[in-house]
Amino acid sequence: MTEEPMFCVQRSQQVCEPMLGSAPRVDAWLMVECNGLWGRKALIENPLPEPVKDWINGAQRMLGERHAAVRTQLIKRRRAANGQFCVMLAEHSGLWRQEFDSYEALAGWVLDSSRMQVVTEPQYFVCTNGRRDRCCSKFGLPLYRSLRALVGARAWETTHTGGHRFAPNVVVLPQGVLYGRVQPEEVSAFVQVVESGGLSLPHLRGRSVFPKEAQAAESLAPNGRLIAVEGNQVRFALGDGEQIIEVRPSAVAYDVLGSCADARTEQVFPLEVCPAAPDGDVK
Repeated sequence: MTEEPMFCVQRSQQVCEPMLGSAPRVDAWLMVECNGLWGRKALIENPLPEPVKDWINGAQRMLGERHAAVRTQLIKRRRAANGQFCVMLAEHSGLWRQEFDSYEALAGWVLDSSRMQVVTEPQYFVCTNGRRDRCCSKFGLPLYRSLRALVGARAWETTHTGGHRFAPNVVVLPQGVLYGRVQPEEVSAFVQVVESGGLSLPHLRGRSVFPKEAQAAESLAPNGRLIAVEGNQVRFALGDGEQIIEVRPSAVAYDVLGSCADARTEQVFPLEVCPAAPDGDVK
């Protein structure tokens, strides 16, 4: 009997791979609702009309003129089959939304947050695209259903967010934070922390607008304001001064499967964090 290959999630958990600093670097998120089946390359393999795909390409170019890193996601949730869909834009720590009656209505519409509805309540986007990696549907779909039962229409399925092996992955906007390994039984506590404005530290991968060093360091300064990343030191402003946190790659390699499709493991060196001593010297 042929043994079933290990899920990349299982391998990552087996070797206790840390997640801090593993979020993709993103300055602006463009979320376009698209029901139906998504392919492995979801932005290409989807049922959207060609004019809508052209609009997405144009919107990405426009956003790319003012942001270093732009990421477009397809999203969906259960709604009446009446042709309605929405577009959401997250940038500058804000989130905006525009509803449309049909995809034809998108033609000629210029993406502009000043003409969109402000969204203040957290929106939860769970990666469920099993065609990209089987872990995303196996572990993502149960989490999406649990979130949906708790927060209703503020829970969405989404395409690839990066880091299959940390599934279930959740992007929370406008917080702009990526979380991993959020289990269905943890949803209530997870949502309570997020909705109170905090960071769910056990699930934290990183705030996408931050460099990876700052993503990791924020776990030790969740209420701080990022000042600078200087080499392997990250400085945060706190109410009573500054906090300096040292961030370095782990000295120990972790053998992981980057994807379920990989035949061999690869070595990764996750980031480790250490707070500085009170006098400013790093411990």
